[in-house]
Amino acid sequence: MRVALFTDTFDQVNGVANTFRRFADHCAARGVELAVFTAGTPAGREQRGSVSIARFRPVLPLRYYEELVYDLAPRPDLWHAVAAGGYDLAHLATPGAVGWHGWAAARWLGLRCVGSYHTELDRYTELFFARWLAGWPPAVAPAVRAGRWWMQQQLRSFYRACAVVLVPSPKTRAQVTAMIGRPVGYFHRGIDCSRFDPARRQTGALPRVLYVGRLSVEKNLPLLARLAELRTPCEIHLVGDGPCRRELASALPQAVFPGYLFGEELATAYASADVFVFPSLTDTLGNVVLEAKASGLPAVVLDAGGPGSLLRHGEDGFIARDADDLVARIDWLLAHPAQRATMGQAARRSVLQRNWERIFDDLLDTYRAVLAGDTGDGVSHQTLPPL
Repeated sequence: MRVALFTDTFDQVNGVANTFRRFADHCAARGVELAVFTAGTPAGREQRGSVSIARFRPVLPLRYYEELVYDLAPRPDLWHAVAAGGYDLAHLATPGAVGWHGWAAARWLGLRCVGSYHTELDRYTELFFARWLAGWPPAVAPAVRAGRWWMQQQLRSFYRACAVVLVPSPKTRAQVTAMIGRPVGYFHRGIDCSRFDPARRQTGALPRVLYVGRLSVEKNLPLLARLAELRTPCEIHLVGDGPCRRELASALPQAVFPGYLFGEELATAYASADVFVFPSLTDTLGNVVLEAKASGLPAVVLDAGGPGSLLRHGEDGFIARDADDLVARIDWLLAHPAQRATMGQAARRSVLQRNWERIFDDLLDTYRAVLAGDTGDGVSHQTLPPL
């Protein structure tokens, strides 16, 4: 089985990139022949055992912000590399420029495709248009809606070409099923509980509220400015970077902005916090919520998208109705350390069985089933212990 994986994000700092870097390591350990085609610099090819990684430098980049680039140029070099590879299956991981080149190359070569849906790009498009057009007359509002509608049509075309489509959460499953008109399966996420561990905790003088992720509009970060309304004295740490950093620093002058953290520094930042907040309205899952739970933190998320599927409301975190409720839930956790500790312990226990190896082996089984012509509803359903 020779698999070509097309992803626009592999080296970046985000949950999708982290997942596929882990998957590449898993394939190398299993001797599975996997070729990763991705955008990146420097351009070139890297070999890691049975896994190759081909990076293609954008030629005509359309840059939303530093970590999100769409290459407007045709890429015959990518097509030729795919044609020369003799692949059996294509995994279309992202509907960006690299993903669409993979989509076209797979159709040209007659390869069966597995698709995975990680990002609500139609909602991203709406948010970015609204931000770009802020301050313009109301007459431009239809352009925002038209941009989202156009992206929805692109996503529908992209995923309908796949034999199997995989999603990370029940809400996303319902959404994508409605979009493409047929059932979809699950591609769950694991967590390394030996890395993210409460034992790394460094206690501070005040309880700490933590956010980890991009500081950008699609994460609904303007809501974080309302943390200034918290009544309980606390520290606020916002780990990550992005175009919203300056306005957040202005709204929350008392907050700490350490930038991106990695490895032990990131694990220590999680373990040293007391409450995790993730206000995103567009995430299909939220790997960072799993990292927080493994670190023994109760999380507070909004009742939108996939993050809520990772929590049991009132047991290991809270699923807030709206912004007011989100702030109130954080305040309650800060003011009740005993209940906060109990919920954090429950959070840790709930993710101990989320094993990456099992999840990736299930994905490889899905590949084999698709190659065998079995695309029934049960093929792509990964199972996990209940949260």
